[in-house]
Amino acid sequence: MRRTRARLPGTLACTLLLLGSGCSGTREASATADADQQLSAAERPAVGRGIMLPTGVRLDPTGRSIPVGNMPLSALPAPDNRHLFLLLSGWREEGLQVVDVAAGRVTQTLKQAGAFVGLAMTRDGRSLYTSGGGADMVYRYDWRDGRATLADSIDLSATGERRGARHIAGIALSPDGTRLYAVENLSDSLAVIDLS
Repeated sequence: MRRTRARLPGTLACTLLLLGSGCSGTREASATADADQQLSAAERPAVGRGIMLPTGVRLDPTGRSIPVGNMPLSALPAPDNRHLFLLLSGWREEGLQVVDVAAGRVTQTLKQAGAFVGLAMTRDGRSLYTSGGGADMVYRYDWRDGRATLADSIDLSATGERRGARHIAGIALSPDGTRLYAVENLSDSLAVIDLS
């Protein structure tokens, strides 16, 4: 009996080798990702073992992690340098969250329709403005003793216009604090609001 040896072109051999090793690695990463996903956010270690993403990549953040709400797109430190404001802009959770950084925990979550990107604090540190995204609103919160309370809102929609036509995004206060600038994302314009 005669034995023959078939030679594969170099690129084909490499492709088969990579496919074979990739398949076993994918199964292993997938199994680990499934195990990590079964843990609650509080049970997942943030440092050391890291966090497995659905892609199989493991994140091992430097420093301390604090579990917060869904999709925080903006963060702003409070004047006391102890708290941090987060604007949650996710599809399942929208609102303002207050994090006590020193204690390492969320102390307040306030639901807010259409929260999206914009946060601005007055110079005196007593009022916080947040964008209302698809609600076409800007909200004002009072900030006292480490707690935020909804105080007021400014409706930027025009008469007869469907809600969400402007979609308020980034916001900023003028240096003298008398005006608020609000980016209207969908209408490609800037609203200038006289706060007095």
